[in-house]
Amino acid sequence: MFVNKQYEPGAFKRKTAYYRLPYQDSTFDNNWLIDESGSGSLSYTITNYHIDLLSQNYKYLPVFTPSYFNSFQPAALTAADYNTFYPNVTYTGKNVQDGTILTEGLRAENGVIYEVSTVNEPMDNMDEIIHAEPQYSKFADLLDFKTITDEYIFKGYLDAGELSYLLLDAFRKMRPHDNIDKIYVKVYSSLGFSPLKEDIYSDDGTDETEKSGNTLFIPDNTVLDNFIRTKLLKYYTRLEDLPIDALRTLINTHMVKSLVWPTVYRESMNATGEYINGEGSSGSAFSGAGILDKKMASNGFIYGIDNVIKSRFFETVYSEIYLNPDHYMLNKAYVNWYNMSLREELMRSPLTGYTSERWTMVNFSDRLLKEDGYSYSDITSAFSHSDPALTNIPARLQRLMQMHLFPGLKNSEVDADGEITGFDAPPFTGTVYDGWGYLVNDYGDMIRYKDNQLQAAGNIEDGTFVTVTKVEDEFNNGYVFNADKLLQYSSRESGSYIDLPLWIYLDRARTQNSNVKDFVDYVEVCLKGIDSEELDGIKTANFYTVLMPNNTAMNLARSSGYLPTLAEISGSDADALEKRAAATKFVNAHILQGTVFADDGLKYIYPVNPMSPNEAIAPTLLKITDDNLGLVNESAKIKIYKYLSGSAWALRFEPQDIKIGNKTVVDGAVGSTGTEYINGVNRGKIAANNTFRSNRIACKAVLHEITSFFRFTLKEQ
Repeated sequence: MFVNKQYEPGAFKRKTAYYRLPYQDSTFDNNWLIDESGSGSLSYTITNYHIDLLSQNYKYLPVFTPSYFNSFQPAALTAADYNTFYPNVTYTGKNVQDGTILTEGLRAENGVIYEVSTVNEPMDNMDEIIHAEPQYSKFADLLDFKTITDEYIFKGYLDAGELSYLLLDAFRKMRPHDNIDKIYVKVYSSLGFSPLKEDIYSDDGTDETEKSGNTLFIPDNTVLDNFIRTKLLKYYTRLEDLPIDALRTLINTHMVKSLVWPTVYRESMNATGEYINGEGSSGSAFSGAGILDKKMASNGFIYGIDNVIKSRFFETVYSEIYLNPDHYMLNKAYVNWYNMSLREELMRSPLTGYTSERWTMVNFSDRLLKEDGYSYSDITSAFSHSDPALTNIPARLQRLMQMHLFPGLKNSEVDADGEITGFDAPPFTGTVYDGWGYLVNDYGDMIRYKDNQLQAAGNIEDGTFVTVTKVEDEFNNGYVFNADKLLQYSSRESGSYIDLPLWIYLDRARTQNSNVKDFVDYVEVCLKGIDSEELDGIKTANFYTVLMPNNTAMNLARSSGYLPTLAEISGSDADALEKRAAATKFVNAHILQGTVFADDGLKYIYPVNPMSPNEAIAPTLLKITDDNLGLVNESAKIKIYKYLSGSAWALRFEPQDIKIGNKTVVDGAVGSTGTEYINGVNRGKIAANNTFRSNRIACKAVLHEITSFFRFTLKEQ
């Protein structure tokens, strides 16, 4: 019998006059229970012991019609969808549960009568089915899971002490031999949905019970048990020790807050935001889902499956942080600061529709963070540090987190060279850079690596090496390594948390490499303060690539009239000041800002930009202002791209013209003859002090020696 007709367009469930009466639960000392309701309330009316629970858990009867099938989104349903649940019944477009309407529209004084071919008994809800079927027992155990203190995690029994005496009295008189002295409300919390609730509400609170429902995919006991043992308990001995959030994620991964008919299986996503089939529209259809069992419950669908649905929390590189207790503090840092940003980026994979994103992650343990001075409070959800000299505690840890990440890209246009698969051998051959490879991390700093040993600027200062070990598990979006030390951006031996000034590295470069002394001398005169290590125009928050013309190129620039001599710019008279301004422009044209460009030998500019994997445009410190040309602080720019040099890829630098419309107003060129670009950097080694002419790692910067110079010349109008 249908009551309170309120059918909406696209509806297929009809509300009946039946609801589940109080029942006893053997797992709860045989206490009397009623199920939680969709609205969360216990409102009711009683008339002559007839109990009307208003919007509570009334059972609904499914009626399958063309109106419903044709209006289903995102795709219309077919007879095959119906026959998935009722394979021995012909879909007629007038089906009621597993039967069909024989005679319709018999009008009575108080309603309408339909004759059907079957006796339709009330359908069990998901929770009843889960706990009744032995093949679902492992999943039921998860729903019923208790802590070591014997407290339920997801399931609960609320004392219905506020339940009206009239309601309790009505139940007693209806069932006088059951001795109902107290009633509890059975509930589920903190899950994608409750398998108890009959009422279905959208996220905005709209009642969609008549046209919607939930879907639950339940792995076979054997495969679920194997997944728990091999994946979730890799670092634990028992489920009670596993973080509760991991158990919740496992359950929610198998919950879909909509009806997953076979027709829409490919497009369906679970409660944690992943495609059920792992790939979306390009993945397997319902026929390849490993379905073992299909059941239609009163509040949705249940599919028994022969596999565990994949979750980004368990399959991506971030899973090693999420599931490994050694990274508890690191996980908290991601949740606290990057929960919806970098943390989600690390979990991008085909499961969520991202097929190109790749990551190489170097993880550091809680032990390393504690050795650095960090601690974490679960009470305040805040990090602290033992060193009072560290004034910005979050900023340092956030930088360390990004320093240990290396984003990659792999798609139809960018091949396997777009990601970092290891730190054992660089792409160079022979003795280039003594076998060191170079990379730019997610923060923007440069590191070097060889034989699975890494160094950042601070490690080089201290002479320390970070040894990494690959985690052999397979991840669907990259690779994971564990580190025995932290990559450091500043010297820890000196106790500093501050980047060394760029000038320190430039001064060191001219001392160790006389080939660039001339250029650095100009930097000192043009940019450096007299009693300071700061350089004019250089900001500590920015990143830089300094291209240092060698002495031969500097001599050519002077003899060609593009650069005044040091003697000419060292005075304080007007002529010296004018020439110093010209020399400053020359120097600034060789300092690229915003990005560290490593001579890494890789095919693409790393980290790879999906919009332009092999090319980048970088502004220099040089800004041009000319009233006649209509230029105001116009940045002179350099195009950087890769070319194949022997067996390794090299950097090419091409100064860009400045145009207004189609008209060139500033000519960008190379050297005295105005060639188009500079090919590569000097990869040579200085034997006397065992240092290199290029790839000199600085804090937020790199220094390269080049064999020519850039010039930007205003065009005569």
